[in-house]
Amino acid sequence: METGQNFATVFWTEPKVIDNADSSLKINLTFDGEVTNPGNFTRGITSLSYIAEDTAGNRATCMFEIVVSDTEDPVIAGCPSSQSVPMETGQNFATVSWTEPTVADNSNNVTLTFNGEGTNAGDFSLGITSLSYTAVDGAGNRATCMFEIVVSDTEEPVIQRCPSTQSVSTEPHQDFAMVTWVEPGVTDNSNDVTLTFNGEGTNPGNFSLGITSLSYTAVDAQGNTATCMFAIVVSGKYLK
Repeated sequence: METGQNFATVFWTEPKVIDNADSSLKINLTFDGEVTNPGNFTRGITSLSYIAEDTAGNRATCMFEIVVSDTEDPVIAGCPSSQSVPMETGQNFATVSWTEPTVADNSNNVTLTFNGEGTNAGDFSLGITSLSYTAVDGAGNRATCMFEIVVSDTEEPVIQRCPSTQSVSTEPHQDFAMVTWVEPGVTDNSNDVTLTFNGEGTNPGNFSLGITSLSYTAVDAQGNTATCMFAIVVSGKYLK
């Protein structure tokens, strides 16, 4: 077919005919439909013929075909661009939308299909999601438009109930103080987070005279961190 058209313009040399008895033969062109030479032919096979008939009723037939194929791929316009987005605050996904592409084809018979996990204006989880649109026309010619949604996690964990610094006195006749505190909790939008205690000591535990600096560190799967710091301050006079 012509580029951008749903037909092909075809022409041929008209045949000639001779007969041994009659020089005024009638030549008839028969066609199942309307045709001209040259003419526009749509996709498919069109059978044509010339029939020569002399005055005695003798006939000769010349048959041929016009075979028009469609080899032109559809054209997808406005293919979405790849997007890199952070997850929603407090959520383990990002809501992403894009403008739908359009498709054109010379045949005017084309289907555009979305491929991939997810929907337009839908929720996408952490990582890379590969998406595409495929256009297929009636002749099986196709075009593909590909893009990606890249979702990252940039949100730090939240440490809840960070212990307060405590100032305590030593136990009677001891050079330490027994100290305890409520363990903190941690939340993260990814739901994949580790909370680690840092420092010398345990909870509960014995802490020597002076200041002991302690902390908790929360790290999620993407390496985002949060730190909670406090101290145990032990004072008193040790008597043996």
